[in-house]
This record gives sequence, structure tokens and C-alpha cells, in this order.
Amino acid sequence: MLYVLLVSNTLAASKLDGEMKVLLYLTQLQSTVRPRLEALLSRIASPTSCTVYLQVHSDVAKEWNLGRAFQFVRDVYEIVGSSNFSSKFRILTDSLKGMSDSGWMDNVDNLIVDCDPVEFSERFLPTDQSAFLPPWVTYVKPASLMSQFSNLRVTEAKPLDTSWARREIGLFKHAAIGGTFDHMHVGHEMLLTCAALAASKLTIGVAYGDLLYGKFLFGLVEPLDMRVYNINQFLATIAPDLSFTCVPIADLYGPTLYDETMDCLIVSEETFEGGQMINLKRADKGMSQLELVTIDLLNIGSGTDGHVKISSTLKRVELLGHLFRAPKNRVNSNPYIIGLTGGIASGKSKICEYLRSWGAHVINCDLLGHKAYQPYTAAYNEILNAFDEEIVDADTGQINRQALGAIVFKDENKRQILNRIVWPRIAEMVVEELRRVGQDSRIVVVEAAVLLEAGWESLVHEVWLTYIPEGEAVKRVMERLKCTQKEALRRVHAQRFNSEDNFSCANVVFCSLWEPETTRAQV
Repeated sequence: MLYVLLVSNTLAASKLDGEMKVLLYLTQLQSTVRPRLEALLSRIASPTSCTVYLQVHSDVAKEWNLGRAFQFVRDVYEIVGSSNFSSKFRILTDSLKGMSDSGWMDNVDNLIVDCDPVEFSERFLPTDQSAFLPPWVTYVKPASLMSQFSNLRVTEAKPLDTSWARREIGLFKHAAIGGTFDHMHVGHEMLLTCAALAASKLTIGVAYGDLLYGKFLFGLVEPLDMRVYNINQFLATIAPDLSFTCVPIADLYGPTLYDETMDCLIVSEETFEGGQMINLKRADKGMSQLELVTIDLLNIGSGTDGHVKISSTLKRVELLGHLFRAPKNRVNSNPYIIGLTGGIASGKSKICEYLRSWGAHVINCDLLGHKAYQPYTAAYNEILNAFDEEIVDADTGQINRQALGAIVFKDENKRQILNRIVWPRIAEMVVEELRRVGQDSRIVVVEAAVLLEAGWESLVHEVWLTYIPEGEAVKRVMERLKCTQKEALRRVHAQRFNSEDNFSCANVVFCSLWEPETTRAQV
């Protein structure tokens, strides 16, 4: 049986040091029809680590136009995206563009073909190729699989724009496509595969900088060089003869406003308006218009939890509460010390509450800060010298922290002066508290909104960061302090927490945007 071949002990043992490669070689037109294709892919999907390469024989592909090729790519990725396959799937585009068929056969561990051995040998296998066939060759007829998958739910694909019905594969000279390509998923793979089929040259604009900041959990977007690497690896695999370049873009337009050779822009329904804006700019510069090739997003529905299954945002959400950056472990301390930081109203206190209930010792730096302001301490005297005495309560001699806060949140220079006075004193008290708890606590949490800004990350083993979008932070501050939106926004901006630098220092990130149970589950 095919399943046994894919996971046999002999084959698995030979691939312990790497991922198994399977080539599905489609020689029959009916194999590419969606119901049979769905049954076929479901049959060969391996529960082990495996990459399945799909190659359509040129005798089948030569009758295809661009629309039919797009439809095939979309069908494959909708089937894959709607299933729980462990395997990765790659559609090889060279044969679809009329290039060589057989180059992949000697580079895989298992070859699967959809015709009988005699037909395969006589019609599809070059005479000099038989010596290079992999030891595992499986012949399977898609029609015979249909009865085995009678309960398989087959969803018909949404038809593509009929305007592509008469267009040739590889029609365009130079296509462009742009995106973030974060945590690459089957949606990205479908778009890139279609782009590779549309033209002989491809430029991929990869978003960075300001283009990322509006995205949810933007700080968890993969580094630019990693995203570019993933794109390069994918395209080099599916289209080895394609000329392509990845270009970092910090705005909507990128190289489309200066490259005269471009004649096509690959867009989705979501980015079509951006494509129109690019053409308006090109018209203003006297440049030719780009033909907008719209590729619909995958129709794969939602999971049982209500979330869309395929989404870069979901991939980032799945990182919440997990260690995604290894600790530097620079300090020598018997208790394991976690530095918990985050912006105002981001949920630090609630997370500390959970950790305390589970036995962690919590050091609240805000409370230590109160002690630093006590009358006749070193910090108290320095503050009086630096600020107007009106911040002192005449009856108690205590510093009015609310009045002082109103001053420093309006004046960055005064905020820095106050920080230089108070932060060293708080750090001293943190070190003293760590010595005091000593061996009594296995885990100590240092809660400090200014942990990173003050440089206290050197005191901890791990940095945990709490995050909420700016709009939610402003809303919470307004409710908590009964202040105006302008004042709340000033306080949120003063802490500069939703910045790439803070995310880059974090080992774990949390988000309290949802119900408390969700945050608790992250912790």
C-alpha cells in the first residue's frame, strides 16, 4: 500500500538526518481535476516530516492557459490549507511553462505516478532516466481512490476571472508582487506560485519599517532577512529557471515607480486598491500602466475555534506565552528571575497575580519607587532640588506623585531628570530584595514598566513583555485615570512601549486584549 511505502521503517530510517522528498508526477489530465486531486493528495499526505513536490507532465500542461494553471494552483493550496497535512507541498512550475520534465526524478526518495508502469516507462520516462529512478516508485490511479474517499468533502473552487481563459502561461515579461510574507503559509505560497507562472521575471517587495507598525503584534513579525530567505528558498525550489529578486520596501510603491520594465502587478482582493494607486502614480510620472492580475485569497474557512486557519496574524498570536527567543542567562542568581515589563494598562498586574498564586515571589518596582520618594531620603532631596516645591504636600511633607507625573509627562527633559534620580535608587532596592529572598523562592518576578529603558534587564534571566495595541491602551488609561483622550495618548506615548526595540529584547510576549482566561492560558 502507498501509506506503508511512505512510512516504512526502511525508508524512515534512511531519512532520520533529513526530510523525506516525494515527487507526485501527474501524467493524466483527470488527475488534475479537483475531486480526484483532493483524493490523491489526501492519500499521499504523510504523517511524518515530508515534502511533496507536484509536477504536471508537459503533455498535460501544454493545453493549459494561464487561467487553468492558476486554477490548479489554487485547488492544490485550498485542499492543503483545509486539511491537517503534516507534509509540505510544492508545485514545480517549469513543466507548466513548457520546460524540462525529468530533472527532479533523481533528487527524491519516492516517486509516485498516476499511470501503470508500462505506460510510464514507454511514454513519460526518457531512455537514459531509468538508472536514476528512486528505489521507491509507486503507481496509483486516481479513479481507484475515489471509492476509498467517498466521504471526503469536496469543495468546488471559486472560478477564476474568465479574462484569463485565453492568456498564455508566462505571458508577462516582468511581474511584481508585494507583501510582508511573515511566517510563510500556504496563502503566500499560492500567490508566489501564481506569480512565478505569470512572468519570466519577478520582483518581490518585502515590507519592513513603517509598513509593519500598523500590524497586530508587529514586534513578532519575523526579521526581514529571514522572510527574504524563506521567499528565496521557496522560489528557487519551485521555479529554478525563474529570474527573481527580493527588494525591501518601506512604502506601498517600492520599485514600481522607477522600473520601466515591469508590465504586471500581482494583487489580491485586499490589495487591489493599492495596485490602482500604484498605477495612478506611474501615470503621473509618465510610466506605462501595470496590468493588475488579481488572485483571490484562499477560501479555507475557519477552524472550530472561530479563527481563520491560515493567517500570519494567527501565527504571531500562537507565539504568545511561548519562549520564542532563548534567554542570554547573563546573571548568576539562585532563584530564576523574570523581568516583567510593558506599557501602561497592558496587564502586568494581572499576570503578576497569576504568577504569585503559583508560588512566585513578585517584586513590584512601582511600590519600591514609592519608598524612593519618602521624605528625607537621598532621592527625595534630589527631587526637591530639581523640581518646584509645589509638588510637596505642605501637611505631610510627602511628594505628590500625581502632580509630579503631570509635570514630567508634559516635559521630556524633566522626565529624564527624574529618571536619573529615581532609577538607580530603585535598582539598589531590587538587588537588596533579591538578596533577601535568597533561597526561599525558586522564581522571582521583577515587575517594572521601565525595566528595559532603565537597563535593568541585566538583573534578570528572562524578559517578559506585555503588549496591547495603542488604541486599547488609550481606552484603558482614560477609564482608569478619568482623563481626556489627549492626556491618555500622551501617557501612552511617553512610555514608548510598542516599539520594535522592546520586542527585540523580549523572550516571551503576552497580550491581554481578550478575556482574562485567555491571558491566564498564555501564562
